[in-house]
Amino acid sequence: MIKHDPSLWSYMMDLHEKVAELQEFEDNSALFEISKDLIAAEGNFDSCTYEGSLDYGAIPITLRIEGVDRESLDKEGILQVAITDYVDIEDIVDTDQSKIAQFFQHATNYVRRAILEPQFANDILDDYPAASDLANLIQERYHDSSNPIYGIHIIVITNRLFQGDFDLELQPVEGIPVRGQVIDLHQLEQLENYGQSDLIINLEDDKFGEKIPVLTAVAGDSDSNTYESYVGVISGDLLFKIYQEHQLKLLESNVRVFLQFKGDANKGMLNTIQDRPNMFFAYNNGITATVEDVVIEDGHIVKLTNFQIVNGAQTTGSIYTAKMNADQEGQELDLSSIKVQIKLTKVDRIKAPELVSEISQYSNTQNKLNASDFSANHPYHLVMEQLSRTVGKEIPVTKDDKNKVKIVKHFYERSNGQYEYAKNDPEIGTDFKIEYPSANKVNKQDLARYIETFEGRPYQVMRGAQNNFRDFAKRISDHWGDPGKPGFSNVIVDANNDHTGINSHYYKECIAKRIIYKAVDKEIAKQEWYKENSIGRNIKAALVVYSIAKFVEELKNKELVINFNKIWEDQSLDVASPVILEILGIAEVLADPDADPIFITSTEKAKTQTYWNLVKAQSLLIDQQSLKDYVVTVTDEKNL
Repeated sequence: MIKHDPSLWSYMMDLHEKVAELQEFEDNSALFEISKDLIAAEGNFDSCTYEGSLDYGAIPITLRIEGVDRESLDKEGILQVAITDYVDIEDIVDTDQSKIAQFFQHATNYVRRAILEPQFANDILDDYPAASDLANLIQERYHDSSNPIYGIHIIVITNRLFQGDFDLELQPVEGIPVRGQVIDLHQLEQLENYGQSDLIINLEDDKFGEKIPVLTAVAGDSDSNTYESYVGVISGDLLFKIYQEHQLKLLESNVRVFLQFKGDANKGMLNTIQDRPNMFFAYNNGITATVEDVVIEDGHIVKLTNFQIVNGAQTTGSIYTAKMNADQEGQELDLSSIKVQIKLTKVDRIKAPELVSEISQYSNTQNKLNASDFSANHPYHLVMEQLSRTVGKEIPVTKDDKNKVKIVKHFYERSNGQYEYAKNDPEIGTDFKIEYPSANKVNKQDLARYIETFEGRPYQVMRGAQNNFRDFAKRISDHWGDPGKPGFSNVIVDANNDHTGINSHYYKECIAKRIIYKAVDKEIAKQEWYKENSIGRNIKAALVVYSIAKFVEELKNKELVINFNKIWEDQSLDVASPVILEILGIAEVLADPDADPIFITSTEKAKTQTYWNLVKAQSLLIDQQSLKDYVVTVTDEKNL
């Protein structure tokens, strides 16, 4: 049983510690803050806390939400909100459909009141400004026939173990369809350790109406290191239904994602779907997919676990979009006569990223792919990974005895799950956790957040982990895309620390940025001015990235830079250090309601480059003398 799994219990205890550290938040809000980056595949969620009640008769009605994905509403007309259920006990507790239903109801109560009561937003403005803004937005969109709300998606995040259907159809709210989703303790652990939770497609469910006929192509043999592979045919109708339910979660491993009919291949597919659907199988290359587990009965696939389309996003997207467009225009589009070839390979979760990349490279012929498309296996990440395995720092075993030292390194996780796999690999040895403490794990999205903050793009960081990483990856590819450029001729560790390549100097600088970022993030929450000025606005993330970016900008104006080498050597940054004190001083100004126009009123404001330009233009004094041990001139920095 999952509930007795020691790793799950250990994760739960770590989760309790993280919640306890976020003292500025109520427990439910703290769980959301911890989870929102983990659920980035569902959407770009911002904090939007509200809790209230209405007295209707003897039983009060609860209204509550914790977060919202405004981007989904803007782009797709889908209102996505999140609500949490946190329990602070040292046992793994079950929950079920009936118990979790109350949380879906709390969120729908909030949405319904926002729709029906125009005064609601004003009533909660003082105590819950973010929730007030959202209520106004819901009210406007509901009554705007040209830009309506097409659907509502409610996610319940719980640290209990859920027994039931994780995806649910709920009662409509004022005529708007509502879908519910549960993310429980087990899924949170999977998201933390592997970057994804199990996605299970049960084709025996009545809503799909058919199964996938397949033939075994490769039986698979662990001794010869081959994988199970199957070849089959999936109908356009079934592919549409699967994508309609899971959408981009099916494409997380895809290197291209859907190009929205920009290429000739997509236009051709659209024409075939509409005019000659019976020829689709002959004209189309089909889809290539991976799966972690598959159940086959009587030559038909009946169940798929973690189904990923690694080649064929355009095919899938074209079928889906053609059907949706036809429905919107009131036309009938029958997809049952469309047949799509499917090649399916069963892969191991840990080895999946590398295999998926290889499958993508060798199977993709419809559109040209660049090296930059393969994120996890881009040379940049390969070099960073090797540097993290070789570059370490000696630190005292204890503060009292500095003669006894240990080597500590930071673990760069270019593929989700690498750290967890290495930690549990008996061949690596028991010293792994000493050499690579769990607090020193850095993944690609983390690294992107740190680098983009220090390079002066805080507005981009605030647009969410996935959006930020996408832009970061493009910049990395543009700059380092040619493996023949400096830094990729070989894996440089001790040589050429000259700022021209990705080497130990560059790597140490990245880790130093992480140390500063984490210290600022921790300390802002403790400040009294933050507690007073952030009620109902949850702007800590914005304060962290903007205060750091502004500090770096002020140094730049004085032709100074942070001495990252010193931060690396210290492997920590004390709360009383001048760097932290100066950055906290900037953050306090940005959180001050009297500091217009640079006062951070909301996370939405912080996502705009216009706001960053205002912050950059505002002169803020820093104590250069106090920073003398922590900064160097631009010229001197090149010689470090």
